[in-house]
Formats: sequence, C-alpha cells, structure tokens
Amino acid sequence: MKIVRGVVAMLGYTNVKRKSVTYSVVEVGQQAILDLTVPKRLIKYLTRALHSPDESVLFILDGQLVGIQSAGSMHYHYANRMAGLIFVVLSVVAIPVFGLGLIMLRYSYKYLRRAGSGAVLAQRGARPV
Repeated sequence: MKIVRGVVAMLGYTNVKRKSVTYSVVEVGQQAILDLTVPKRLIKYLTRALHSPDESVLFILDGQLVGIQSAGSMHYHYANRMAGLIFVVLSVVAIPVFGLGLIMLRYSYKYLRRAGSGAVLAQRGARPV
C-alpha cells in the first residue's frame, strides 16, 4: 500500500462510473498521482481534504484510493472479505467455461487485496465508509 502525505492541492478531470470516479490527476503536496480511482463513498472526504489547509494522508493500492486521513479523522472503503472469497470459489468453478474463471480470479484477487488493506486501516482506528 502506497502512502502519500501532503496538502491536497488539485483534483483533475473525472471519469464517472457506477461505483467509482477516476480522477485524471490528483496533486498532493509536490506529488501528482495520475489516474486515481476513488470509490464514491470516499469522494466527500477527498473533497473535504481539498478544501482544508491541513495535511492529508492518502492510502493507495493498485491505483485506487483505499483510505484517507484528514482533519484528525481516518476513513477507509469497506470491502467484505466473505464476498471476495465467494467470488474466488465461483471463479474456480467457472474456469472450464472458456477460461472465464481465470479473468474472474484476477478481479477477485484485487478485491481481496483491497479488503485486506481496509482491515489494516481498521486496526489503525479508521472508520469504515
């Protein structure tokens, strides 16, 4: 998990999807993060960090914002591990169907990694969103 600290200075253009928004660029301090995907539940916290003069901490995994700490509170995107495990089982069952299960395994692996990083943030005292 990548940790980026600094004042959120700018949010670039957006590409809105059903459950997430992808920002073309997010400036944090002197760093520019390209193509950052933000779950819709974390957008309001990112916007608050943009309007706050305080330093923020962004927790990023595989180009997706997993959690954010700003103004003394920390929040993370909750991902259910049980749903991820069920998806893995369905993926393994679907492998004989034209290899579809292999594609599904890739997405379930990413989902379980995000769920694991959310659990790490929860141990640090973050609140689920």
